[in-house]
Amino acid sequence: MSQSPGPGRTLAGVRFWAGWLAAGLALGFVLSIVWWALLEPAAASAEVAELSIPAGTAAAVARGEPAPFIPNSLSLGRNRELVVRNNDVADHKVGAWTVPPGGVAVIKAAANSKDLVCTVHPSGYLDVQIDSRPAFATVLLQSALVGLPFGLAAAIAVRVGKHLQMDESPAGNA
Repeated sequence: MSQSPGPGRTLAGVRFWAGWLAAGLALGFVLSIVWWALLEPAAASAEVAELSIPAGTAAAVARGEPAPFIPNSLSLGRNRELVVRNNDVADHKVGAWTVPPGGVAVIKAAANSKDLVCTVHPSGYLDVQIDSRPAFATVLLQSALVGLPFGLAAAIAVRVGKHLQMDESPAGNA
């Protein structure tokens, strides 16, 4: 005849599993915080990106040719700043700024910028990637994805370990 466990035994079991799952979540949270902190991109330094427009760029764009020595995309650091130096004979527009010949402009891209208006490129746009670490909210998901399985595995290991009967007496001694 099987007996159902008493209320005290059920509560102890719930505490056992909840404790290990909480410990797993705590470990997952700590590991996720470390991961998040280490994900500061190498390119996301405080350095300012620079775009130098060489002489002859306006003429090349007018002919429909790609601008000489001008990248199709730029990666901006966490400060999102771009210094544009115009060494050409014509005005060039980058973002909302018009840079005169021989002029310099410091442009701060919006945090969600994907591209900037750019008369240096035949397409009229300069692709911009802004390097940044993932949002902090991802830490919570990472914590659950790492912590819950770890806590569950640890709880199962402890439960199985408690139920194993290991004979520690040396062989031959009974």
